Amino acid sequence: MQISRTCCVSLEKIKANKYDAFETRRHIETKYAYFKEQITTAEDFIRYSATKNSISGESNRATCNGVSMNSSDWLLVELGKLRKTTLEEDHETPDNNPDD
Repeated sequence: MQISRTCCVSLEKIKANKYDAFETRRHIETKYAYFKEQITTAEDFIRYSATKNSISGESNRATCNGVSMNSSDWLLVELGKLRKTTLEEDHETPDNNPDD
């Protein structure tokens, strides 16, 4: 999943502005650059770059299809979907095909 292609809108509470997907991606990339030395997993990336406002400590929110949630919850769900899809694709390779 690419953040800039999602239908979700991230809310940055400290500025009280809604960011579209492209702006959200740019914002998260900036935060990633700052925290990259501490990030070794996708979960670290979510925790450091996309969970809360670094200044206020308030949780970032995502609104997807009219439903508002913590951005970390949404990103962890999307990460789970991506990993599940990847695992399913790995099991469909010719080496693992039980029909051979």
